[in-house]
Amino acid sequence: MGGADVDKGGSGNRRIRQFRELDARECSELVRACIMLDRDIPPVTLARLLREESPQLMCKRAALFYLVVCELDGAIAGLAGLDLNEVRLLYVDPKHQRRGIGRALLQYLERMVPPALFCDIFLYSTPARRAFIERAAISPWETTSSTSTGILFLPYSW
Repeated sequence: MGGADVDKGGSGNRRIRQFRELDARECSELVRACIMLDRDIPPVTLARLLREESPQLMCKRAALFYLVVCELDGAIAGLAGLDLNEVRLLYVDPKHQRRGIGRALLQYLERMVPPALFCDIFLYSTPARRAFIERAAISPWETTSSTSTGILFLPYSW
């Protein structure tokens, strides 16, 4: 699915490409760094997520849905996953946030969704990411959604 997108503007060379097994450790560390900063995740859930996050889990995700990484000057700065028309993962290294990486990942995934089959793409986010979602011009879909983890998710579509 899809080739690499390269953007040489801004700060450094940015490239989006499909996840490879060799990326698993770096991607897992990126996810851990992001969820540790999300104040909307209850402490018990956060501890469980941090305990479960691993390179093996990252490889399992890659087997279940389409996973891409965004490299910035050769290092992984972002990660996104798509399952049919649902964004399953979207993480940007905290050191590289607000540099267009999240938006570039979403645009890349959007091109992977066949418009003849799906008229909407869905993304679920914790309230802490609301500002990013609004800057990306993604519309709220419903009011809220919740899971057994106790994390409040806000559903969006575009």
